[in-house]
Amino acid sequence: MKILSISGSIRQGSSNAALLRAAKNFFHHHEWHSFDLQELPYFDPDLQYSVDTPAIVTSLRILAGQCDLILISTPEYAHGVPGLLKNGLEWLFCEHTMKKPVAVIIGSAQGEWARDQLLEILKTMDFTIVPENFLLIQGARTKVRSDGSFTDEDTKVKFEKFCQTLTP
Repeated sequence: MKILSISGSIRQGSSNAALLRAAKNFFHHHEWHSFDLQELPYFDPDLQYSVDTPAIVTSLRILAGQCDLILISTPEYAHGVPGLLKNGLEWLFCEHTMKKPVAVIIGSAQGEWARDQLLEILKTMDFTIVPENFLLIQGARTKVRSDGSFTDEDTKVKFEKFCQTLTP
């Protein structure tokens, strides 16, 4: 399986980046690609499908199209999806990603608002997403270390069960 991982957080010491490291450890026998959303320009609908689409966007779209799964880990900011992630999804949406399976981990103090918004956004953008492919880890900062190891055994078990459901 080929996996593209995307973090919705750029914070130093991000627990969502740590959760993606945990996923990479779990999927260590699979091909893993990470993309840094900071590399993308601000979304411009005039460039979305034009000959002037930025090269970094085209590269991301091709990579996403070649992957079997897009795995997003994101916090919830102000009861919503981080702007950086929304910007990235706007660029990512294209013919290469139509019906592409997506799974989401939300590592946040709360997370229900971001979960509901992302579910709607991803469905609208024609990704394949089901509510079961969402994992909410409340209080993630205290449950996962920066290297992707867990400090909380219940969270580790829940996380591993979630990852198992994503493998074909």
